[in-house]
Order: sequence, then structure tokens, then C-alpha cells
Amino acid sequence: MAYDTQIKEHARKLWEEGFRPEEVISTVRDYYSCTLGDKTLRRWAQSESWSDWRQARKERLGRHQDPSLVNGVSGIQDPILHLCSVFARRKVREHEAVHGTGQSRIQITNNVLMDVATEYEPTPWIIAYLRPEVMTYISKVRESDTEDAVISLGSDASNEIGHHIEGEME
Repeated sequence: MAYDTQIKEHARKLWEEGFRPEEVISTVRDYYSCTLGDKTLRRWAQSESWSDWRQARKERLGRHQDPSLVNGVSGIQDPILHLCSVFARRKVREHEAVHGTGQSRIQITNNVLMDVATEYEPTPWIIAYLRPEVMTYISKVRESDTEDAVISLGSDASNEIGHHIEGEME
């Protein structure tokens, strides 16, 4: 599978900032709604001579582990915004209408933001900030769904992986 250069660049940035491979894969899944394989990630790192994530992790953790400072351990500047953003992306992926064409992006966005508001009770400014982010993420999920769609190769092809059209395979 060919990956967008934006995905590869984001993966490299995370890798070189000291995020473990599992964290890089999870972040790519959350942001781009696509699954990045561990072998692919490691192949990119090796073939393009990315710096070692372990060393970067030691340096990053050494810099950020001062609980007496604001954001001294997590490095997250606005934890409520971060939690709301992560929760909203998860709710988008779980929303049944995202993968179909039943509801508009606006309807799905409103449903997701209502879930966020109920869960975390953020300020109206956070909801306003999340609205375009959620709509963009819905589009990315839908794009990902269309890229993963099965392409018909002719009458002898499967209509889905492992499922053959009845009457065609004997």
C-alpha cells in the first residue's frame, strides 16, 4: 500500500521525537484513519536513516519530567483540549454514519461535539476550535474508506476479500 508523504513525514517526526513504534502507529491511525504496519514503519526508519527513537525518547523524557513545572511531565499545553480532540476523533471513528452516506458531515459533527460536551464539559471556545477539526477528520475517514474499497477485476473476481459472488465460482 502506498502512503501519502504527509503520513510518512508525520511518522518520521514522531519517531525522531522519541515516540515508541506502537505510539507512532496509534497516532497515525488516529489522525489519518489508516493502519500503518510495524514492518513498514521500521523499513522507512532504516532505509531513510531516521535517528534512533530510543535516544530521542531518553532526551525527551529527561527534559519533561519535572512535575513542579506546568506541563512538566506530559508536555501537553492544554490537556482539556487534547482530551477533547482525542475523544472527538474516537467518536468519529465509532459513529455509524461516518462510513456511509446517511448523514451529512454537519450532522455527524454536531453529534460528536455533543458527546464531547457531555463527557468533558469544555468551554465554548474548545467546541468552536474542534468543529473544523472534526469535519476535516470525518472527510479523512471517508476518503480512507473509499481508498480501501474493493475494485472489481472482472466476473471471476471476488466481490469482497474471501467472499465470492454466488454462482461464479464452481
